[in-house]
Amino acid sequence: MLTSFAFITYTVVTFFLLWAMKPVKINWLDGLLLRAASATALAAGTVGAGGLLGDWQGAAINTASTASKTWFGGNILGLLGLIAGVIVILLWLPEKVYDKPINQVWVIVCFFIPALIGSFPGAFGNFIGEVLVFLAQLPMMLFGGVPS
Repeated sequence: MLTSFAFITYTVVTFFLLWAMKPVKINWLDGLLLRAASATALAAGTVGAGGLLGDWQGAAINTASTASKTWFGGNILGLLGLIAGVIVILLWLPEKVYDKPINQVWVIVCFFIPALIGSFPGAFGNFIGEVLVFLAQLPMMLFGGVPS
């Protein structure tokens, strides 16, 4: 029961943080809210990966991974997930690096990244997966809900 409650809580907090960004006119606070939303979305995806939603995600990812290996002869889904994971990590850099505001769609992508971490190819994929797990555990360490 804790897993589903934590998943719902982190999901609600994520969308609240995204909603709270609209009235904010201070750039650094807006950036802080976006990064907090991505961390809570990663936490929701990590906690959700242990429940019924995780079973559905796992089945969908296994089906898509098998299809990509059959059609393309390689782990295209893992490679796309790895690219998305790198982009999510780059979201945590200062916005001066980009010269453009960060799109909030990447926060929604954070919900699905934890289910893809197992399919990241190679040692670099393992490193990116460990960084994403660390970012997901930040709100869990602060507020609880770590899956057992």
